[in-house]
Amino acid sequence: MDGDSAGRHAATRVAELALPILEPGYTLKFVTLP
Repeated sequence: MDGDSAGRHAATRVAELALPILEPGYTLKFVTLP
């Protein structure tokens, strides 16, 4: 995702949606592009 404010906000929203359903043994990673 982009490193701007909108990209950081989008990453936060994805994490908030995905973390509750993430099963043990799986990971969630983000890449922030300049």
